[in-house]
Amino acid sequence: MVTIISGQAENVTLVAWSALTEADAQSRYRVQVRTPTGELTERLVTIGLAGKIKAQVLDGLCFR
Repeated sequence: MVTIISGQAENVTLVAWSALTEADAQSRYRVQVRTPTGELTERLVTIGLAGKIKAQVLDGLCFR
């Protein structure tokens, strides 16, 4: 078996591909997040490095 590493990132936010919608015209995806009050809201996110199961979120999720 051969493994090729094309990129690496540490301490990043990840999201499962199954949580993302299809990309829009600007290559952003929609993802549902739960607010501190328990409500579901939709956010547009920009994806960076990605594997078969998870993708790195570059922009669109703000954690306070």
